[in-house]
Amino acid sequence: MTTKILAILPEAQTVQTCLDTAEAAAACLGDATIEALHVMVDPARMIASSEEVDLQYLRIRSEGSAEDRAAATRAAFAAWTGAHPDAPVSAEWKQVAGMETDVIASEARAFDLLVVPRSHNLDGRDAMFAASYGVERPFLVAPRQPPAATAGQLTKCIVIAWNGTPACRRAAQAAMPFLRHTTRAVVLLIAEGAEMAEDVMAELKAADVRFEIAAVARDNEKLGDQIAARAKALGATLLVMGAHRHGPWIEWLIGHTTDEMLRHDEITLLMSH
Repeated sequence: MTTKILAILPEAQTVQTCLDTAEAAAACLGDATIEALHVMVDPARMIASSEEVDLQYLRIRSEGSAEDRAAATRAAFAAWTGAHPDAPVSAEWKQVAGMETDVIASEARAFDLLVVPRSHNLDGRDAMFAASYGVERPFLVAPRQPPAATAGQLTKCIVIAWNGTPACRRAAQAAMPFLRHTTRAVVLLIAEGAEMAEDVMAELKAADVRFEIAAVARDNEKLGDQIAARAKALGATLLVMGAHRHGPWIEWLIGHTTDEMLRHDEITLLMSH
């Protein structure tokens, strides 16, 4: 069965990292296809509050018009596909006008996995918001800098930040095709005993994935920062974890581990919520 990957390209600056990550993922998944999507957020065609429309018009001064941004992103896409002729990427440029979050939520229903970049502009932030809250699909978060675009590098060391939540379980299940390719798998437990990870350990054993347990005490850092530090120390090339557990407004009020992790933009993440 073909796995359909949607690479979301909100801006020209992150096209390379997003498509590099999607290509590496497709190589792990075997029979996979990649379709790229750019949402053109044009204030002249928006149905939104006057404040949102005004904000979009203000962006034109520093970022260019929606048409300018779309043209730059399309040029970056064409350059990447020209340099990667064997990648399983649809040659058709898909551009949809509308609100970033609404379009992504609608388009993503036809796909099995999303790939989103770390953002530079408002469209990129909205794309991350859509993947995190608006779409019930696992998603890869590409690093800020271009990764080594091979399946072997992506799966060299996979760390699962395990806490037993439903979101974490879904992320681990989505990671199974990648884990079958890894040379090192680590289940990271923070302030938890190995008994907490019995379910995921059973799944890894059933998939014939060799793994190790890294159990550490909770320190004084924010949890996301501690997870990132431990993942880096382990040499993680892919970090698997659950995403937001609450709605966006509660997350905004109390903060969340997911947001802390996203600030560590050199790490490739596989998340689910």
